[in-house]
Amino acid sequence: MSQSYLVNPLGHLLAPLTPALFFEEIVDQRPQHIVTADRTRFAGLFDWASLERLLASPAELPPGVRVIADQMNYLFKKESLNRSQILAKLRQGGALVLEDVDTVEPELGRWTDALSQQLAIRIAVNLYFSSPGYQAYPLHYDTHDFFILQIAGSKRWQIYEPTLPSVSFQPGSEAARQEPVPLPAVDQEPLTEVLLQPGDVFYLPRGYWHQALAEGERSLHLTVGLHRPSGAELLGWLAESLTHDPNFRRSLPWAPLMDWPRQAEFPNPWQGVLAEWSKQVQQLSEAPDLASRFFQAHIGKLIRRQAYHLPAQLIRTPAELVAVEEFTVCPVPHYLVSDGEIVKLIYQHECLRFDLAAEPLLRYLFSQTTLKRSELLQRFPELGWPEISAVFIPLIQDGLLLPQIP
Repeated sequence: MSQSYLVNPLGHLLAPLTPALFFEEIVDQRPQHIVTADRTRFAGLFDWASLERLLASPAELPPGVRVIADQMNYLFKKESLNRSQILAKLRQGGALVLEDVDTVEPELGRWTDALSQQLAIRIAVNLYFSSPGYQAYPLHYDTHDFFILQIAGSKRWQIYEPTLPSVSFQPGSEAARQEPVPLPAVDQEPLTEVLLQPGDVFYLPRGYWHQALAEGERSLHLTVGLHRPSGAELLGWLAESLTHDPNFRRSLPWAPLMDWPRQAEFPNPWQGVLAEWSKQVQQLSEAPDLASRFFQAHIGKLIRRQAYHLPAQLIRTPAELVAVEEFTVCPVPHYLVSDGEIVKLIYQHECLRFDLAAEPLLRYLFSQTTLKRSELLQRFPELGWPEISAVFIPLIQDGLLLPQIP
């Protein structure tokens, strides 16, 4: 995969569509099939060799390895992986699913991190191998949007309209029992039917019912799940932040059972305090920095896909970078915020603090895939190499920056 692929993964994924068109006319509104003539579009991201390598090294497999065959869903644990059983079932026409494959395949993980950074959301990738004519999962819906990246073979998808708007719970859950999601009518025609071929991309918003079959030859595709935060998650974050406010730590007023209103005209025993809290929550929701603070917290909790870079990560002092001319940036979802005195780099479960003067350097660094020492000295003449390398040391130690040691 070229380094440019990591600079703008969304643009590459959507081409020839533009991200602006995608967000204005497609997201949350309709499915979209993106056809390409480049059948090797995802070469280097994942291929048959990637799958063979993972299956040959059980220790590197993700936690969830599923084989779907004989109308059964078999979950194989890494410690009890039986290759003979897996191959036998797949020869009979089964399907193989590797869940969270982005956490164990380094190049795919880098791409996923770069896309997660662009969209400021959690992303998880599953791999699906399917035999011709075999259906891995029956007609179903998902509770999140996703992209399908067709890697090899062809797969035909049938899509049906949602039967419940903004559905956020799975069939069989307690929420589904309280608010059942009806299946599409038996005689209902699909909303659309598409045949994905290598290099094609398919976007499907959450809630749309779908089913798929491989055609002609064995199919390999990646499902890129887009886990956008919901209104309920925003309210949960607000509620968590309000635990630091003494006003919201107050107990509700006493309301003995005998005092509960038995008719509509009786007053709400909590009316006064709820009105007070409601006003305060409204003020919080109108704060101009609400989205910024929420995404700082959201990004800080994302999954970390960090590969080891040894011996580079063992570097301790700027003196060890004297002979280094080039650096590779390892993109991660992050957020840069300054308070007038320091700048904070917030990323997955981590927060690094730098002098305020380092902010332009950090913003430039995360907009690139590679950095050259000579170019940095020209671009930031106010910073000498000792100052630049002092910024680089914690980034190198945590795997965000990789020095190309001669």
